[in-house]
Amino acid sequence: MLFGSIHPGISIRLAPAFVMSTQDLALFYALLLVVDYQLLRNESRLPLGKRQLRVLMMFGHAALPLVLVSRRHLDNMFLAGIPWFIVTYSAFAMPMDGISVFEWIDGVLSIVGVLFENANKGTHRLQGCVKVIRGSVKLLFSHVIIQPWLPADNRFLLSLGWFDLLSLLLTVLYGIKAYCTLGIVDVFMGLEQILLGVPLIDIFNSPILASR
Repeated sequence: MLFGSIHPGISIRLAPAFVMSTQDLALFYALLLVVDYQLLRNESRLPLGKRQLRVLMMFGHAALPLVLVSRRHLDNMFLAGIPWFIVTYSAFAMPMDGISVFEWIDGVLSIVGVLFENANKGTHRLQGCVKVIRGSVKLLFSHVIIQPWLPADNRFLLSLGWFDLLSLLLTVLYGIKAYCTLGIVDVFMGLEQILLGVPLIDIFNSPILASR
């Protein structure tokens, strides 16, 4: 079928999400990470198998952003994505048996840490400034250049043919907007690097995020 429809084939009405402040939502996800840590650390004592536990955790983290949200879309994306990434790394790439919470935090932080010989904290902080500027430019480009070309109501896109020229063009623009929106990650990573003086990788060049 080459043409879409504005009417979905399957329509499921979800209950409205519970809206909370960004600070409360961040605290909730921080506490959730503590629960995840305890579950993974003590999984041998649980009546669930290794795979069953991870499937339940996966569905839990996938469902929570539908139930708990803040009023800011960027905050929702950041707060939902980072815990999921941390739990995924912890569940599949770290030996959690007997590991202390500080060793676990150090292991997670080592994902984004890099070592530069003959570089001091001033150099690292300067590189952090570059990250912040780069992320800010992405967000500004998305808001000033891309956003004016996007429709205010994008539901009509579902009525366009798959290979309609406008549909293809808007798909590209939405893809650029999505990439530029992720510039918020550069901003946060850059601020962290400025504050700590610790070198951090450019997140989109991390091998751990590459597909296999």
